Amino acid sequence: MTDMTDPAADAARAAAAILIVAIATLAWTIYNDPRERTRTRPQPETIARQVRITLRDQDTHLPPGTEHITDIIATEIIHRAPPHD
Repeated sequence: MTDMTDPAADAARAAAAILIVAIATLAWTIYNDPRERTRTRPQPETIARQVRITLRDQDTHLPPGTEHITDIIATEIIHRAPPHD
């Protein structure tokens, strides 16, 4: 066994990590958008839907599984974020 890695596998892992960070950043921005701020927290489905719409509007190519990743990120943001003031 050698220490060499598969460049294609490395590229796929890097692309997945970049996608996760991009979705998380967009979802957090949507969650914190002052125009959308209300006394109640938005539902995870609302955030996930807005993320998907934004990515689709930007003609972003999304690999399979992106919807599931988006749902998980939106749910975690809602559960871990401080309440809106």
